[in-house]
Amino acid sequence: MAKPEQIQWMERVFGVSFGTDTPDEDEDRPPLSAPSRPLLPIWVAAKEALDSDIDKLQRALREDGDEGLLQIAEYGLHKVTNGQSVKLMAALREADSAKTDKAVTAAYDAVQSFRNFLASSPGVDVIEDNPLDVNVPVRAKLGAALDQLARAMQG
Repeated sequence: MAKPEQIQWMERVFGVSFGTDTPDEDEDRPPLSAPSRPLLPIWVAAKEALDSDIDKLQRALREDGDEGLLQIAEYGLHKVTNGQSVKLMAALREADSAKTDKAVTAAYDAVQSFRNFLASSPGVDVIEDNPLDVNVPVRAKLGAALDQLARAMQG
């Protein structure tokens, strides 16, 4: 398990929070438990499946030659997610290794945070509704993985 100073360093360097703040007491969260199987591979598989779609879009954007589209091609999904993916992966890794209530709760909160991000991200809108009609189902693929992760942490 990471030491508090290591967590603080990672939060500062990566610009993310690993759920070390106390959650709101009013927050509705189902009962959680350490999952029977590792969480991180679920997310990695979904990201890899989406990466091939993102790659197709990036190639099409570069071929189009539009300056604005070239910038989107260069930054890809990583820029669009504003560090949300890094935060989620770190929380999942911690839950997989620590298997504590605190780590599982932080991972669940990171899943919900990413779900909220997907629902409201204009960047994801641009990727999914791209002008080149390349099918990039960000919300469908990542949303399914988020659902699977949440279920795994609910026992």
